Amino acid sequence: KARGFLRSLPRGGGPEVLVGGVLRGKHPAALFRALATRFRRVVFTEPRVTGKPAYPAGTLRAALSGLFDETHAEPDAERAVDLALRLADRDGTVVVTGSAYLVGAVRGRWYPDRAVLAAGTSHPG
Repeated sequence: KARGFLRSLPRGGGPEVLVGGVLRGKHPAALFRALATRFRRVVFTEPRVTGKPAYPAGTLRAALSGLFDETHAEPDAERAVDLALRLADRDGTVVVTGSAYLVGAVRGRWYPDRAVLAAGTSHPG
């Protein structure tokens, strides 16, 4: 899935920063190994889902930092996106992936919930 996801991403002109977090029970090493073929900078974070624990951001950073040139750990997803946006600068790209719960939690920054509901799609134009 990660390789297919990577193939679907357009290339940006500036720095690319990944924000990633996964729930326990998934296989983060395989996921992030695939993502590291494209992304050199990552901010690990934690999806928040009642009854479904996430891998701690610090644990992911400690275990997977060797795959990337620059790693950060920020447990709060919104703050992780803030950090990634600063790292990407104006010309860069931030990609959020790992858990669909994580993507849904921060989607409102780019696609407000009201627009999503009105359009009936997760990425309204």
